[in-house]
Amino acid sequence: FAGAIKSEGDKALVVGREVDGGTLTIKVTLPAVVTVDLRINTPKAVQSVHTAPGFAYADNGDKIRFAPLMAIMAAKKKPLAELKLSELVTDEKTKINYGVFEAPAARKAGQKVPNVQELVNKLRTEAKVV
Repeated sequence: FAGAIKSEGDKALVVGREVDGGTLTIKVTLPAVVTVDLRINTPKAVQSVHTAPGFAYADNGDKIRFAPLMAIMAAKKKPLAELKLSELVTDEKTKINYGVFEAPAARKAGQKVPNVQELVNKLRTEAKVV
């Protein structure tokens, strides 16, 4: 799922998606179908050539932007055209080839401690975070 989308003219999109250990950035040519997740609602997640550089949507804190109810009801009444992929593009082959996938480094097994004092002691001596 995409967490950020940036348009590059009217020919391509740069899509960022979160993966283990970072963000995978993919450039896709248009037309394209992009699925998104909740992070797409952040103020700078979507950038377009049609908006001013540095533009950011209003930040509503933890609130999610929803379409107004009137717009949702109006959209329900509009006809939905169903197209076959062959009607949109002549070549139906997959356009993205992934080179190599590597799993992130394995984490060490955790340790159970019998009480809080032991936990604090290990954080001081071994992890050196307290």
